[in-house]
Amino acid sequence: MFLSIINDSFRHAKGNQEEDQIILSFMLKKFLRWTGLKKPSESEIQEEKDSRMRSQYFHPTDNFADRIDQLLEALDKIYVDQQADLLRLKKAGV
Repeated sequence: MFLSIINDSFRHAKGNQEEDQIILSFMLKKFLRWTGLKKPSESEIQEEKDSRMRSQYFHPTDNFADRIDQLLEALDKIYVDQQADLLRLKKAGV
C-alpha cells in the first residue's frame, strides 16, 4: 500500500513538471522585478497593462438588464412629472 502511494505521488509530480516550471519562472520574474535586479521590457509593460484592461472589461450584455431598468425608471419619472404638471395647470385654470 505504501509503495502504491509513493508511486502515485511520483506519477503525479512527473505530470506537473511543466506547470511547476511555469510557476517557478513567474515567481522568479516577479522577484527580480521586485528587487530591482531586472527591469521589465517594453513588451512586458504593455502586456501587464493589457491584462489589467482585460480584467476590468465587461461585456455590454452583462449589465443590459440594469441599464434597461434605469431607462424605464427615467421614463416613468418623466411621465409622472408631466402628469403632475398637467394637474397643476388644470387646478390653476389654464
